[in-house]
Order: sequence, then C-alpha cells, then structure tokens
Amino acid sequence: MPKTAQSRSRRRRWIAAGAPVALLIALGAALSHAGYGCRLGCEPEQTTINPAAAPGVSEPQAPADLMIGQWAGQWSTQSGDDSGTLQCTVRRIDESSYGAKFHATFFKVLTHDSEVTLRVTREPGKWLFEGEKDLGLLSGGIYRYKGYVTVTEFYSTFDSKMYKGIYRMKRVAATTQPAARSD
Repeated sequence: MPKTAQSRSRRRRWIAAGAPVALLIALGAALSHAGYGCRLGCEPEQTTINPAAAPGVSEPQAPADLMIGQWAGQWSTQSGDDSGTLQCTVRRIDESSYGAKFHATFFKVLTHDSEVTLRVTREPGKWLFEGEKDLGLLSGGIYRYKGYVTVTEFYSTFDSKMYKGIYRMKRVAATTQPAARSD
C-alpha cells in the first residue's frame, strides 16, 4: 500500500475508533448543565416538612423559601432524542441568588454533575429564575436556564448551541425519623 493510502487508512481507523469516545465525552460535558454534587439523601441547608394543611388534605404547606430543598425528576432534549433522571439540591447564596447542584444520568448508566447559579424573582406562589453557565466548546458552550419553582414543582428550559431541552422535577419531601425511645 502506498504511504499516502496507508496513512489515510490509519487516519480513518483512528477517527472511527475515536468518534464514539469523543461523542461520550461531549455528551457528558454537555450534561454538566444537569448536575454537580449532592445526590438524594444529602441534607440541604433547610429541609421542608410537608404536614397536611388540614385533616384529610394532602397539599403541602409552602416553605418559607420555595427554592431551597431537594428535587428529583427527569431531563430531556427538545428533540426527544435523549433523556435521563435528574436530581438537584438547591441552596441559598444570597437574597436573590441560589446554587443549584444537579446530578443527571444519560445512557442509563453514565452520570454527570454540575452547579449553576440561579437569579430569582419572587412572585406569589411561583418563583421565576434564570442563569447561565459556560460548559466549554465541546459541550455546546454557554447554557442558559430559565424556569420556575412552586411548592411542589421545579421546571426549567435549557438552551445552548448544541442542545435544547427541559428539566421537570418534584420536591422530595423531607422525612422525619421517629424519636429514639428512652426506657
């Protein structure tokens, strides 16, 4: 085989072998918008206990801070080509900023973590938020997040050059442990 044909053949094999790896790296980095840090079971700065508002009513009471807490649900791309589980722990940074630590799965077995700072505007019963994070060129660059939280729901869109999609999560109710018995 002539040297140029041999080098082209070697280059094609390298590209074919490296493409799946590069794709996994890019997808993992792209999903960094979907998570860093705390998985369920970690303690947020403030837990929310959801007692019934009245006997026979199961609607949770509104916490003093709608953002803080643990959330769990799903993420998906706008095209519907990809999706996975999503967990999030939100902590307060200051009066109008919150750190959202996301943990996402993709391809059912791979995970990725990241943190995004969200700026919040309070409205009665619904808090609006937005934020952005640069995840690097291979991941699609800058991701922009825009959404809202209620007592029970966390909804957000995400948008970058490469990916667009949504997060849908529900609040994870704080569990209370029975008091230790002292006999």
